Amino acid sequence: MAHRGNQELLNSLTVSMSSEFYRDILNGLNESHRDTWKHIEQNFSQPVAKDLVPHYRRSVFEDKMGGIARKHGLISKSVLNKTKNASHVELEINLESKKVILTALAVQDISDLQRLKTAQFRKTLAQEACLFKELETQGDAYYGVILHGANPQNRDKLDFAYLAFPYADCKGWFGRYDLFLMAGTNENTETIEDKALPSLRADIVRKAE
Repeated sequence: MAHRGNQELLNSLTVSMSSEFYRDILNGLNESHRDTWKHIEQNFSQPVAKDLVPHYRRSVFEDKMGGIARKHGLISKSVLNKTKNASHVELEINLESKKVILTALAVQDISDLQRLKTAQFRKTLAQEACLFKELETQGDAYYGVILHGANPQNRDKLDFAYLAFPYADCKGWFGRYDLFLMAGTNENTETIEDKALPSLRADIVRKAE
């Protein structure tokens, strides 16, 4: 396991929020994966269950996001999409001069960006909430996703979980940080920093007391 991306952003995230916060996210993801399969497989046939899992799992975890926000004194809100036929939950973290908006995203492969690029609300958030100096906008927030996926052999178990921050065009990640490491559940805290990546604005990096 390793973090990949901008070191300044990682420092700001770990200073601003405790490891308990990231553990709570992991616990919520683990419970969502486990409880989804338990409920779906007990109540639906296999073909129907396969189609229901992504929707049910997202609903379960987004409901937990509200509880995590309340526990840690953060803000979470349900936001209706532009076509008004669905909503998503946004969780906000304060990084001193700006906030980070997080939404959840389940994928089968961490390299798959298709679901990030095809969801209009994710593209809009990424475009309005740039993390990097060269493409900075007048927005008051940065955008990241709680990126997670199930174990291929044990579909009720969490296989990976990251905080991932997309470029404005949603074609790659400015930073992708392993939640298991941020939660302190693994001693391997190696960070692989891409020197070619633009640096985070200095005024949002919170200094450790």
